[in-house]
Amino acid sequence: MHLFLSSLLLPLLLLPLFPILTSANVEKTIFLAPSPVLIPALTPNLDDLGLQRLSPSVSYLRTQLNASFPNSTNQDDGTDTWYFLENLTPGQRYEVRLCWLATVIPLISSLNPLSYSLSTLQNLKLNK
Repeated sequence: MHLFLSSLLLPLLLLPLFPILTSANVEKTIFLAPSPVLIPALTPNLDDLGLQRLSPSVSYLRTQLNASFPNSTNQDDGTDTWYFLENLTPGQRYEVRLCWLATVIPLISSLNPLSYSLSTLQNLKLNK
């Protein structure tokens, strides 16, 4: 029994001697909610876009995003993903965060697939 416990504890005791590089990734944007906008009854309408919605009452979304990374011939930012933010209080400060797993060690890769661009579109003008 003593030998069994020693074999389990030894790796745990040695772990601090071997530092491991880990990466956590968070991108965020802070914005003030705009005044409500009357959306005209157009066809197709916003519901037809199939956007996932976030609001103060539904403030968390766990999903999988399509990933595309720049390479030597394509330097685009990658795949766009849109969400509809609704029921916000005008003038109130909000924060949107995007968190993701680190899957590539940036010191080894010359391209960095571990960065995202997150922006908030306000006062969107709708054309009739």
